[in-house]
Amino acid sequence: MSKKNDLLKYLNLLFEAKAELTGDPVAPIRYNGYEWEGGMRLELLDLELAVCPMMAETAVRGQRSFMIWKMLSERVLELEEVFSPRKDGTLHRYLRITRGDELVQFKQLDADTREMINRFVLVQRESYLRYARCFCSEPAVLPSVFTLSLDDMELGELLACFYRSGIVRCLTGDMTEKEFIRFFCRVWNLPLNPDYYSLISKSLARPHPTALIERLRTSLEDHIEKLDARRW
Repeated sequence: MSKKNDLLKYLNLLFEAKAELTGDPVAPIRYNGYEWEGGMRLELLDLELAVCPMMAETAVRGQRSFMIWKMLSERVLELEEVFSPRKDGTLHRYLRITRGDELVQFKQLDADTREMINRFVLVQRESYLRYARCFCSEPAVLPSVFTLSLDDMELGELLACFYRSGIVRCLTGDMTEKEFIRFFCRVWNLPLNPDYYSLISKSLARPHPTALIERLRTSLEDHIEKLDARRW
């Protein structure tokens, strides 16, 4: 099998999330054709051995080319969003559950069945994390002990202030808002919330959308007044 076919098969195994409720007490779930997580894990590991070295080599070239790095980053971000937890409790964006010809909602399942499905998804996610380390070699950010003491709405306001005001500029080309948010969160040791777009929109829809900026301005003015008082 060619390297391209290996890669396509591997990505299909990550993007696909078909759970069939079989009614069989021994194997009640068939997930992407597998009746137990171990079988899918072995298949993914086997494909990783073929795919990851190829991706690592491409990532090395990406360190010398911003366009290659950008392409790799976007592909990894797509997969990262696939495995972001959803509001309905699912762990895979494209999860499709069937019982025969009937579609079943995740929330309709009992706790044990939901857990069994999520165990399969976690096998996929673990493989994705190994793949991402090979596939996307991002520009280094020095480890930092600093973070920001902000609540979610304040963080959304700050992200909007930096990016949507137009003051952020990428020295090596265009940077998407998603790329900026990812970089910002890495620099400040913040969790990468997959729904920052909604967070920013909610923060800007508040009765006082610039509350953080006004607070920072007031704090700075107070500091300046204290400095002036010391001079006199």
